[in-house]
Amino acid sequence: MSGNGTVCHGTIAEQVLVHPNLTQLARYMANVPLEMLLLSQNDSYTFFAPSDAAMKAFLTDLPGRKLGPHWNSTFDVMQFLNFHTIYDVYSISDLKLFQGVLKSFPTLYDGFSLHTINAHDEIK
Repeated sequence: MSGNGTVCHGTIAEQVLVHPNLTQLARYMANVPLEMLLLSQNDSYTFFAPSDAAMKAFLTDLPGRKLGPHWNSTFDVMQFLNFHTIYDVYSISDLKLFQGVLKSFPTLYDGFSLHTINAHDEIK
């Protein structure tokens, strides 16, 4: 696993497991068999990883999902991961080129898109 500070090389699973601010996500991914995670080093994806703070806010807004059966279901965790993953590689610099534009990207979660906007040089 290596990178250039903008683009990481290795798998999504490898990146999540070693990142100090993705511990909640790593904990949920631990319930998914490794062969089901995005392990390919040959395919190009961009993963919008929810930080620990984002996961805490998400779980606070959805009572009953805190480490409940939803997060023990491989299917549900994979849906969550797929919804945060888009095809191709986009760096922060790439996303910042869309200044003031709401950009839509199809996700691996079939039929859904992820939307980003560059508002004052911050990707949201």
